[in-house]
Amino acid sequence: MIVAYNRKGMVFETLPLLLGCNLMRQIIVVDNASSDNLCVEGPARFPEVKWIILPENEGCTAWNKGMAQVKSNYALILDDDCVPDIPSLYAATEAMEKDVSTGLAAFNIINKYSGKSEWGSLEKMDGSSGWHNAIGACMLVRTEAFLKAGGYKDFFLCFNDSDLALSLWEAGYKAIYNAAWIAFHKQKIIGIKKRKFFFEVRNLLRTIWGHLSIVPGILITVKFVAGAIYDARCLRDYALIFKAFGEGIIKGFAQRGKRRGEIPAHIRALFYKNFLFSSRCPEALRRIEGRGNE
Repeated sequence: MIVAYNRKGMVFETLPLLLGCNLMRQIIVVDNASSDNLCVEGPARFPEVKWIILPENEGCTAWNKGMAQVKSNYALILDDDCVPDIPSLYAATEAMEKDVSTGLAAFNIINKYSGKSEWGSLEKMDGSSGWHNAIGACMLVRTEAFLKAGGYKDFFLCFNDSDLALSLWEAGYKAIYNAAWIAFHKQKIIGIKKRKFFFEVRNLLRTIWGHLSIVPGILITVKFVAGAIYDARCLRDYALIFKAFGEGIIKGFAQRGKRRGEIPAHIRALFYKNFLFSSRCPEALRRIEGRGNE
């Protein structure tokens, strides 16, 4: 399943590969109100694909529209600028078949042009027993688990996949990761990407305060907001950061009351290691790992 927005050419490159894969029972493309005529050319060129045409850009909640039409046990969530390695797809499916508690298989996303993994320093970690995050460019989900976890929320642009992974843990399912399962991001990154201050700050804070423990939440909030303020270049940036700060915490606490369960301590520790400590504070990380639920 692909959600597409103004990348008609990339979608047309990927569809033949998916159509030729025996694992695919149905291919769904959700057009997120593109302006490149995908809604007309797509159905005409690929009538065997199920097309869902949205009247406006819904962000990541467009995936929910596609998932509502899925008839199979699994669904491949794929960005319009990403292509899966087919052997990796078979391997991830086999892993999920062997363990019915696995709700999400996260892939190692490799930029086609740089050859680098988007997981950065986490790329080589063993996430086969449990993982804290996902990169939504390519991941395999169990349909039942996705729906029970509530699908995507109205995050838009940033950290929606982190929220989904944590929601799956709360719903009683596992998220896993294997560096050998790869997919290729086809987007060429030129120069330094401009930060999306409002969505980055609001959505990370919403994720933290919606799912995780209070003390690490405070530390991650301080670290991330301070970094955003440091990177800000004008009054508008500062205004967006402070607006996002308030909205993120409010939305996070509202979401906190709807949790279906607790996230295991080792998964929370992985999240903290990624977003707070990295490899620089192993002793503090060990203390948090041993603390359990607060």
